[in-house]
Amino acid sequence: MHRPSLNRGRGRGSGSGRWRRPARRAVSDVVATILLLALTVTLFASIFAFVGAFPQPTPQAQNEFQSSLVHASTGT
Repeated sequence: MHRPSLNRGRGRGSGSGRWRRPARRAVSDVVATILLLALTVTLFASIFAFVGAFPQPTPQAQNEFQSSLVHASTGT
């Protein structure tokens, strides 16, 4: 008895292939890639705009330190 193929027309073992539809997977891969790229660019731009909207910190006076070194010899 002949058992039907579980492959459903993709690749080998699908029978004669007369009634097989053309593969459309490549189109969906391209669309998915474009959508992911658009999503990434949009998220990056929104995060960049959000961070750019932060207020600038107020300028603070710089501290100035003075130091000195005294070397005392012990006459030994």
